[in-house]
Amino acid sequence: ITVTESNKIFITDLQGKVLKRTDNSDAIISPLDKDNLPLKPHSLISNQGKVYVSLYGGYVARIDTSALNIDAKMEVGAFPEKMTVVSNKLYVANSRSASDSISVINLNNFTRENAIKVAVNPDKITSDKYNNIYVISTGNYGNVRPTLQKIKPETGAVSVIGTDIATQMTIDGDR
Repeated sequence: ITVTESNKIFITDLQGKVLKRTDNSDAIISPLDKDNLPLKPHSLISNQGKVYVSLYGGYVARIDTSALNIDAKMEVGAFPEKMTVVSNKLYVANSRSASDSISVINLNNFTRENAIKVAVNPDKITSDKYNNIYVISTGNYGNVRPTLQKIKPETGAVSVIGTDIATQMTIDGDR
């Protein structure tokens, strides 16, 4: 459970009770940057026994689900938001009105491979069972309108599906 403004990640059981680490400490993570400033956790996604969390300080962290701690951090855009996984790569929407990229992280070695240029201010991202990636870029709240885009992960090609047609999305299988 992420609590952005409190800079906390609570690791709980299915009933919401905070788990204990092997040293009997509570499994609560307060991620900090290199200057010991809060990184403000935002979104979570799991893949192959790890949990990934976007941190508003410009990072994505990997949580080891055995030790219940962050075991690695990767620098991405200033305000990473939602994430999706396709073919063992993590796609991270880097938001804010000056940003126009999706960071691509190889989960085999937790390294940043590249960035895919999309419309301004991407903040929502998801994928379907065919490995297509969909992104909503919110725009600049002025003359750049929200844009729904589709990314082909094998090429990084981005196509615009439409503008002013979506601000939220979910995918269930192929719908």
